[in-house]
Amino acid sequence: MSFVRPEITRASIRWFETATYAAITVLILWWLSGAAVDAYWRGGLMLGAGFTGFWLTRAAYLSARASADRSGPGMVLIDERRITYLGPNAGGFASINALEAIELWVPDPPYYAYAECWILRHQDAPEGLIIPTNAEGAGGLIDAFSALPGFEADKAVAALGAEEGSVATVWRRAEPPGLAIPLRRT
Repeated sequence: MSFVRPEITRASIRWFETATYAAITVLILWWLSGAAVDAYWRGGLMLGAGFTGFWLTRAAYLSARASADRSGPGMVLIDERRITYLGPNAGGFASINALEAIELWVPDPPYYAYAECWILRHQDAPEGLIIPTNAEGAGGLIDAFSALPGFEADKAVAALGAEEGSVATVWRRAEPPGLAIPLRRT
């Protein structure tokens, strides 16, 4: 029997990585500000530690913000630039290289247990692959999408708080892949 409420336990697990990176960054900067390091190296070390800590904390924050409570249907698997969704009603896969657009859909009223859904539009399925944001493993999608040219993680995380009944385009490919004309040698 636990004396801690389940919501608090889930929130602490969700935000643990972000809090850990922030605390380690603060402790390292506090230690470097003391007299333990030669003054010549102190500035560079503080700058490097602060920069690294900031980006690690930011990445953990974006990942925690994108991962919902994991109570949604299905499971997301990400393996070498291939996203697979295994759902109870539907599923499929999409290659990151074949993606043409990424949208965030907030159904009105919520569809089954889907709070918000990623819609991955790609060459093989123009109607898109629908993945709930609260499916198990969906928190890693932001990291997978970061490999796309021009993808902005901040824009994707900001779209997660949209109102019901809206569809926001988070990313669109500038030119469809495979349109390059190969050169022929004569």
